[in-house]
Amino acid sequence: MQSAVKGAAGTARKATGGTDKGRMVHIRLEPELHRKLRLVVAAQDTTLQDWIARTLEEAASKAWAAVPKGVDE
Repeated sequence: MQSAVKGAAGTARKATGGTDKGRMVHIRLEPELHRKLRLVVAAQDTTLQDWIARTLEEAASKAWAAVPKGVDE
């Protein structure tokens, strides 16, 4: 179990540029969606972690324009 935790921590550091400053989000996916995502990321030669992080960053950047000015993190 401890090695699995260390492995996950290493993956998180890699996805956040080598730091431990990234935040972890847990989500539940329907099995069919998870299967599709695994095939998509394999075809793009990336990881599910990196693909989701990139997709969320793109969506948040687009949505940020609609956030009222003066609202901080």
